[in-house]
Amino acid sequence: MQRIFAVDFSEIRAVIENNSNGYLDSDTCNRLLKAVGIDFIQQHVVRTIIDLELVVKMIEFPIVMKVSGPLHKTDVGGGNAFNSQLL
Repeated sequence: MQRIFAVDFSEIRAVIENNSNGYLDSDTCNRLLKAVGIDFIQQHVVRTIIDLELVVKMIEFPIVMKVSGPLHKTDVGGGNAFNSQLL
């Protein structure tokens, strides 16, 4: 079965035209995924331990933690957590 994507070319063009440095942050990547009809899971951005504790109460494990920025997650200790004791 072939899946047909509803592509929003104007949204894709807007993202490209408004990107000056070649780096796409998480929100911009989500805009592109949405523009081409690709589903993705809900993401939560946390900046503090308190934020993390609140989000952990709303989600199920396992989770993946990813650094938001130009660094790779392994450079700063990000990765997978299979339970809250591993956070």
